Amino acid sequence: MMPKNLKQWIRIAGTVLLAYVISHILIYDISSISYFKPMEKSRELSITDFYQIVASRKNVKPLEGNIAIVSIDSCGRKEIAHLLDAIDFCNPAAVGLDVMFNYPSSDDSILIKAIEDCNNLVLPCTAVFDPLSGLCTGYTGSFFYNRLSSRKSLGAVNLAGNDMQSLIREFPPFHLCNGDTIANFATELVRIASPESYRILKERGNDMETINFPYNEIAVYSPDEILEFSEELEGKIVLIGSIDEPWDHHITPVTTKMPGIMIHAHAIATMLGNIYIKELDGWIIWLIAILLSTAMLLIKEKIDNLKFESLIMRLIQMLMLYIIVVTGYWFYNRHLLSIDFAIPLMMVGLIFMARDIWSGGESVLQTIKEKIKNKKDIS
Repeated sequence: MMPKNLKQWIRIAGTVLLAYVISHILIYDISSISYFKPMEKSRELSITDFYQIVASRKNVKPLEGNIAIVSIDSCGRKEIAHLLDAIDFCNPAAVGLDVMFNYPSSDDSILIKAIEDCNNLVLPCTAVFDPLSGLCTGYTGSFFYNRLSSRKSLGAVNLAGNDMQSLIREFPPFHLCNGDTIANFATELVRIASPESYRILKERGNDMETINFPYNEIAVYSPDEILEFSEELEGKIVLIGSIDEPWDHHITPVTTKMPGIMIHAHAIATMLGNIYIKELDGWIIWLIAILLSTAMLLIKEKIDNLKFESLIMRLIQMLMLYIIVVTGYWFYNRHLLSIDFAIPLMMVGLIFMARDIWSGGESVLQTIKEKIKNKKDIS
């Protein structure tokens, strides 16, 4: 399979280099123009999204045993107060109330008392960011927080997206605001319920963590079911929030309409299960792309001049592309390792175009050499 002379090796090396340059330009240069919604900067497209979509459709997902959601759609403040009392009676590990109360009402005294009496409760706040610098300048919360007689934990409910149309695939564990650290809503619940999971998260030290959506099914209860299933809530992280409110539905890799409370639940599941997605270093991915592209050219040299050679190479190319995708999914599904095979896919797809360009360049150089030789012979 090895080329027989130095010229063939130079052709292979030059072709691979050309394919690398073209791929690099397409991924990092053209895509960095705002018109094209930059791949690397906005990350609107990710190979991990593809892996998560496939995993969510094929895997039989177990019920997450440490998390439960209680839907409060159509509940008023008095009902929420009674619900807090009932959930606290179930002795959960932590309770997250994902509801922001922006204005006073006649039922506030009942609600405030229920909040004060509820153990291990995390209340929501919203981190506020300066639109110019992008830095967190503080946070806002429900109107009555300064009226609480006992200090309650706060967690920022901000999602990692600029608007409702943003694809939510990750969450920020912490926000640094004017020198103070505000934990994410999910992070604060994990801190209370599982100090060991919280320790692992902090040791990772990442500004963003990818949410592993496909691996857990989250149980959802209605307020009327709390007493019936009280034993199932014991020791769990219980999230209280809206499931059906359209304004709180977001796009994720696995669905176009996921409630915000469910996104927080999957972020918690990622931390509790230590099912963080690891990403292969970029230089290794480019090395894989170069090796696969080189292999394609070596195969081409081996079968050159065979009958139906062009058809055979296209079939081999399609087979290699398929193997790349299947291998990437296998690593993700078995080892939670996300390999951005978009780069190898691109290089393998472009390698024969690069070969044609290289051959064309060789022909042009050969023509120029012949013209120069002819002129010398005439003179």
